[in-house]
Amino acid sequence: MNGITNGNPSTLADLDDDFATALKRKPVSTLPRPEIPNCRVTIRFPCGTHKTFRIHTQQVGVRAGRRFVSLLIGPDNSTDFEEFAELTTAAAGIVVYRRWRGKKPEEYGAILWSMLNGEAIEDHELLVSRNCLRCNRTLTTPEAVKRGIGDECWKKEGGK
Repeated sequence: MNGITNGNPSTLADLDDDFATALKRKPVSTLPRPEIPNCRVTIRFPCGTHKTFRIHTQQVGVRAGRRFVSLLIGPDNSTDFEEFAELTTAAAGIVVYRRWRGKKPEEYGAILWSMLNGEAIEDHELLVSRNCLRCNRTLTTPEAVKRGIGDECWKKEGGK
């Protein structure tokens, strides 16, 4: 009687075959990473400041299908983003445009890539931005993301 029944090997040879199969499996580190979705994320830095990033896929034109990373630079949470890098499938991950190399966006890109891949960076916090439960605007401050209501709506609701 050969084979494994009810999870138990019937002979030592069956057990050896099972080990041989296990050795052919790929290590977890070689498996493809899950795709990083289009999203808005906010990183809180140790100094108490924060930055909001948008990851999006270009839908039309010659860049259709390519993915880009932008930094929120103005007060309008939906249009005031400055594109500074491309998100690639290569090991490099976030490739910062030449004009931003050696500047803050390059540092932000490295931190963002590490955190999106599950690395914990001391005193940094990654928050996936949501929309305000009251007005549906994108939340970008860490406090607003945690409570689910934007700062302006929070004040209107009597929050301090």
